Formats: sequence, C-alpha cells, structure tokens
Amino acid sequence: MAQGRQATNEGLRGLEGVREQAERILARAEAGDSQHFVPDPAAEDRVAEALAAALTAGGLARLPPLQTVWHALRGGQPALLDRLAAGVQHLDAHERARCGLDLGALAVLLDPSGGASSGFLALCDDYANGLLAAVPGASSPRLEADGLARWLGTEAGRLGDDGHAGRRLLALVGGLRAERVFFGASGRFGLFLDTLLADQRGGAVSPAGVARHLAPLVARLHAGAGGATAVRNLGDVWRLPGLGGPGDRVPFHALLQAMLLVLVEPMGEAELRFDDEAGLGVPATAALARQTLRLGLLRPRHPAVARLVHPPGSDIVVELRALALALTGRLADRARDALGLAPADLPDVRLVTPLARLAASWDRPGPTIAIAPSLF
Repeated sequence: MAQGRQATNEGLRGLEGVREQAERILARAEAGDSQHFVPDPAAEDRVAEALAAALTAGGLARLPPLQTVWHALRGGQPALLDRLAAGVQHLDAHERARCGLDLGALAVLLDPSGGASSGFLALCDDYANGLLAAVPGASSPRLEADGLARWLGTEAGRLGDDGHAGRRLLALVGGLRAERVFFGASGRFGLFLDTLLADQRGGAVSPAGVARHLAPLVARLHAGAGGATAVRNLGDVWRLPGLGGPGDRVPFHALLQAMLLVLVEPMGEAELRFDDEAGLGVPATAALARQTLRLGLLRPRHPAVARLVHPPGSDIVVELRALALALTGRLADRARDALGLAPADLPDVRLVTPLARLAASWDRPGPTIAIAPSLF
C-alpha cells in the first residue's frame, strides 16, 4: 500500500494530470454535484464568441503575448524595461539570458499571475546595480543567494505585502542554496541557463524536462514560504473532499508553470526555445480564478463565495481554481475550432492575455472573490 501511495504521489508531482483532474471537477459541477458553483453554458457561449472575435480583430500574424512580467513591463513600465536592457547590453547573449532568468524568478515569485508587482519594481534597480550579487559590484547584475539574503536583511520593508513577499524571497534564498546542481555554489538562479543549454537538442528543450528540473526548487518554495498545502512535500496540490479516494487530490503547480512561461523570453536571448509550446500549461492563479467569476462563467451557489476571505486550501478556492483551469482550456478549444487552428498554432497559454483583457472590459461583470496571500 505504501508503494501505491508513493506512486500516486509521484504522479501528482508532474504536470501531466493537472488539466485532466480539472476537467473531471468541471464535469462534476456540470452534473450538479458542486456545493459552491454552477457553470453557466450561456455565459460560456458569449465568452467564446467574444474571444474568437477579439482574436480575429487582432489578427493572428503574431501570437498573443504570454501573460508574463515581460508583457506587463512593456505595457506599464517601458522606461524601466529599457533601463534594464541597457544595463546588460554590453554582456554576451548567454549572460544577458542569465540576467533575464534572474529577474524572471523574482517576478514570478512575487506575482505568479505575470504582473509587475510593486515588490518586483522595488527590486529592479537594486538588481541592476549589483546589490543582489553575493559580492556587490560584480561585473554583471546577478541574483545570488547570499546577495538576496543580505538585501532582505535591510530592505525587506520596501516590499510591502505584510511580510508575505519577504518570506517568499527568503524561501528562494534557501532553495537556491540547496539546489546547487542547477544554481551553482553561489546559488544564482540565472545559472539554470547552463542546464538548459546542456539539455537542448537543436536549440529546443522540452517543457516536461525543464519542469522536472525546477520542481524540487518550487517544492522548497512552497515549504519555506509559510503556505501549508494539503499533501505534504508535493507543493501546489490540495484535497477536495467528495471526489473520493486518492483521486481527491488536485494538482495545480501554478508557480512551476508560471516559471516555465517566464523563461521563454530569456531563453530566446540564448537562441533556445521550448520544443512544444502547447506543452506549457496555464497556471491556475488567483487572477485566473477571479476573471472566471467576472466573466460569469460560474455562478456561486451561496453568498459566502464573495463575502469571505478564503484560505488557499479551502474547498471553495480549490474547486474554483480547477473550474477556472478547465473552462480556460475549453474556451481555448472553442477558439481554435472557430478559427480553424490546431493547439500547436495557438496554444492554451497564448489565450490567457486575451481572456484577461476581455474580463477587464466585460460589460456584465460577475462577483469577485478574496483569496488569502498564497504562492499562486
């Protein structure tokens, strides 16, 4: 029996079963077996039609941008992005890519939904000035464990967020120190580029392979950031009572999937790419959950959904994240069908940004939900 549990847990560590379990939970809700939410097929039809129209109007000569900090900086902080780029322009392509990985790790840990958080903005100039390096004044900017620990010792108050951001970054310090096979003796996240270069075949790496490398770090982040999960040592995996047996565990791995997405642009600097972008999953972030409600795709069965602040492991949050993920996948399928495209032509992750724009401008917004700070 212990071996069976271990095999089940190993399966929960990977990304393969994330969407499958989410779709199972959506089917359950559509059968009327959810205590908290009712899917709205008419709203789904309206959103699917609006999404296809928005994609058609925008043209698909270029894919929609990924929902990452790089997109957020271009839209909201272009001067900062230009300043960061100018600061590494004298470096070779691989070192520029390492700097991009450094910044991406900081950004995604502070906001897994792909935004440029105030905490990240507070860090950027200090990173560019070498203040996060183990030895200040290094020849290039770098995020190293000892440098970040030193910065947190004096500057953590600038991050705000009632200490949550500081705890996340302190967990990153521990993870970088522990996983030296990928991050070197100095604990620099950007050194992960060297693993990618070693793994590449024809300039490409697989999402699943990169996820396996990063999973131990992400598990340490979940353990060290003070966010309890329902299944020990598995990270972003939670129980949802009522599913029955071992199948009541719901994997999301949103932080891990967000880390994969934020690697895409820095990898390009080093002429690397993912061999199958359709293999990159949509992170089940709190932002995705909120926009699913705003678009009216789900109707709450009771007022507690909008009235309370929900802990990340509550039944309501676990179910909502799964439903949001499954509905996003279904909307992606419908958009591709309407446009005559295959997943390789328009991967699910490329539709997160258009959906967020649609939700922001939705003329009949649904209820919102408050979720306590968490690593998703």
